[in-house]
Amino acid sequence: MTKIFCDIADINLIKKFDRKKIVKGFTTNPSLMRKAGAKDYQNYSKKILRVTKKPISFEVFADNHDEMIKQGKKISKWGKNVFVKVPYSNTKGKFSGKVIKALNSKKIKLNITAVYNATQTQKILNNVDKKTKVIISIFAGRMADAGKNPLPEFKKSLKISKKFKNVEILWASTREAYNLLQAKELGCQIITVPPKIIETIENFGKTFDKLTNVDGNTVLVRDLGTNGAVSAKAVTNEQILIGNGAGFTAAALSGDVSMNNTGAVTIEADAVTYAKMQNVATANRVLGSTNAGGEITETQVQTAMIADDAVTLAKMAGLADGNFIIGNAGGNPTAVSMTGDATLSNTGELTIGNNKITKGMFNSDVISTSGGLGQDTGGALKVAAGGSVNNVLQVGQALSNNDIIQFDSGGQVKGIAMGSSSGNIVKVGASALSSGNLLKINTSGGVENAGAIGISNTNIVKINGTASNGQFARFTSSGLEGVNTLASQTVTVQSGIPTTANNGLNTGDVIVDTTGNDVYFKINSTTGYVKLSGTSFTASGSSS
Repeated sequence: MTKIFCDIADINLIKKFDRKKIVKGFTTNPSLMRKAGAKDYQNYSKKILRVTKKPISFEVFADNHDEMIKQGKKISKWGKNVFVKVPYSNTKGKFSGKVIKALNSKKIKLNITAVYNATQTQKILNNVDKKTKVIISIFAGRMADAGKNPLPEFKKSLKISKKFKNVEILWASTREAYNLLQAKELGCQIITVPPKIIETIENFGKTFDKLTNVDGNTVLVRDLGTNGAVSAKAVTNEQILIGNGAGFTAAALSGDVSMNNTGAVTIEADAVTYAKMQNVATANRVLGSTNAGGEITETQVQTAMIADDAVTLAKMAGLADGNFIIGNAGGNPTAVSMTGDATLSNTGELTIGNNKITKGMFNSDVISTSGGLGQDTGGALKVAAGGSVNNVLQVGQALSNNDIIQFDSGGQVKGIAMGSSSGNIVKVGASALSSGNLLKINTSGGVENAGAIGISNTNIVKINGTASNGQFARFTSSGLEGVNTLASQTVTVQSGIPTTANNGLNTGDVIVDTTGNDVYFKINSTTGYVKLSGTSFTASGSSS
């Protein structure tokens, strides 16, 4: 008789299969424990022991043999139904004979796992206590996966273990339900299988007719509460079986999607709504236009679709430092930096380069031969007002006849003159004025250096020397010289001398008689005045 163990670690499934009569015990391993969600190996194992009293194997997880012995002793104390599961060898390939002997000699029940041949079985038997239960788990499925027939090794192992009444051979790594029949035929005492295969094994013993004599297009299922009895569910075209909480029912896939009998799933029209699209709010709707069939198609984004002020600076990427956007020859915006005669910084500062402003840049109404602002051949600045004969200002070059002011190459005024041509105001003569000289108007209307000429009807004042500080002036036969300061002096030019007492003149005023070229000085408020001759004063008119 071959006992069936369930290879599982999930507590809920252990509860379920513990109720099955065909299940006589359980096997576990650390991998199954982790898969079942165990965080603490010991605590989780003790929870399992509260669910079942059937034989169960818990594996040591240490790799060092001494640590295996310590763990094995601890695990054995968890329950009377506990078998300590020990691998045939550690990860370094060292046989665990020391562990087997140490634990088994202490009457600790063992399950020696990961065994592949009869030679290994013999080494295990050499280290067990003949009075203490031992399970030897031979991995049949893994041998078959490697292309080796496991049956001969099982036969040898069963043969050499017969004299050990306390030793059982277990068929492990079961792949299919048929392995149970093979284990039984060999005489294996135990087979451990996963839950799905146990459910298949439950149908063993039924006649072939009972299993296969069902209507067409039906599926055998076991609904809830049937105690293992199966029933046939009819499935029509394009239907699927789906659980309804109490069992299974046949239904066609419907709603937002449908599926045909080839498995092709079709999403129904108008089934995908904004609510079904993750993270799509009303303000961020998908763009699209509908055709006559109501389908959403691709559409070009129009200008009107973009709200005013929607394109922000944050949405504009790839603009290099100092670049700005300008339209190109194709009418499209492009990013460039300002070059040429001027540059632009990223702070908006515009800088005109040195020597970049030339004469050619000025318009004809600013720079021309007929007027405006011009550049002379010598590089000087020339301001014109209507042509070369009407220039206003010129630096570094001789002025034309009608110029007003001339500067020499050092930036100094060379001379000032009053010309005779029409429209001229001041004309600079051929030579510069000497230091300290004032002006002299000659008979031609020009300004010359003050010279020793007398007062004439064309000249008003001649300077001969300079007056001392605080002095006014006096006239001599050769010109004007410095005299003591006089108050309220006025020079009046008229024909003849005054004959009236007051003639609008004040005491101290000077009268120049253009008829006789005489000069008079008024000495009182009535008619008193004197004629100036040389350095002496001659009274004329009434005396006071």
